[in-house]
Amino acid sequence: MPIDRNKLYDDPEEFFAPAGNAVIKLTPSAAISICKEAGLRRLVVLGVEGGNLREGKFAPDGACLWDGSENASEIDTVARNNEEAALFVEENQKEHNAFILTVARR
Repeated sequence: MPIDRNKLYDDPEEFFAPAGNAVIKLTPSAAISICKEAGLRRLVVLGVEGGNLREGKFAPDGACLWDGSENASEIDTVARNNEEAALFVEENQKEHNAFILTVARR
């Protein structure tokens, strides 16, 4: 799937396609869904960057950054980490319409 860097993606499945990680801009609902589903796909959320996408341009908010635990490897630790990422998006969705997620295999 070619990535449109100017598009706001609302379908979580597009993130899980090759090349979606750390690149595509996601709606808050898609980002929350991905955080919640990541553990089922053996993924841990390492980072969340919030900002706003307007007229095809992403403006990141340097104050809207969340860093996950690089040491999350156990199932319960990964689940807690990914839930915290989802909560971060939920708490920031009123001020930001786009989020970029970075995930890694656990």
